[in-house]
Amino acid sequence: MITFAKMMVRMSKWLSVFVACALATLPSSGVEPKERPRVITQCSWGGVTFSLYDSPRSSTVGSYDTLKITGRMLGGDDQGAVFTFWNSGRAIFRKRIVDMYNPNGWLGVSNDSHSFVLNTSNGGAAGGWSVSIFKFENGTVRDLSDSMRSVEKDFSSRHFCEARGNNYEAMQWRKNDQLLVSASVYGTSDCGKEMRYTEGYVLEVTTGRIVEHLSEKEMLDLPYVCTYNVWQAGDPQP
Repeated sequence: MITFAKMMVRMSKWLSVFVACALATLPSSGVEPKERPRVITQCSWGGVTFSLYDSPRSSTVGSYDTLKITGRMLGGDDQGAVFTFWNSGRAIFRKRIVDMYNPNGWLGVSNDSHSFVLNTSNGGAAGGWSVSIFKFENGTVRDLSDSMRSVEKDFSSRHFCEARGNNYEAMQWRKNDQLLVSASVYGTSDCGKEMRYTEGYVLEVTTGRIVEHLSEKEMLDLPYVCTYNVWQAGDPQP
């Protein structure tokens, strides 16, 4: 006589075989999982995202103790935007960024609130992005933007998009005079196989010296660098 327990074991075995056969007959999707490209971007908590809109009026970009930074888009025959540094209500420095056509940008501030970096763009989200660097000390502002030339020269000597150029963005202040920046090939298909290829640099802004050079993987694996996945054809609509 077959006991109830043995009968249940036999039924369980037959059920397993049935499920396995049913799964084997299901059609294959034929779609291999795709590796999702990750693109480095500024962390919202690492600075201030701002928008000047296309208006002649000035907007406050940031305020730190006695120092305030404002910006406004230029109109008419003028191009770009103007950023003004104010100390105790008095304008002490102005910087015109000629190739800023996108009113949206990002301001990074060092821990001591004396070093500042602006990421600005002459286009949309893809670029082209450029970096402007400033240091506030002894009541005056120094423009240290030329220190980026060492990064631009090194990266473009090995990776360059003939159709669009490259993108350069500040990521985070590591120390008060050392800035982590990314250098990347413009992210559109006319830049070929290297589109979005990225490397990282730690730049000493007061001297223009490259303190550290990071590979794309090293940049992507940094715990304080933010990334997003690139939407690809065939992905669900966001």
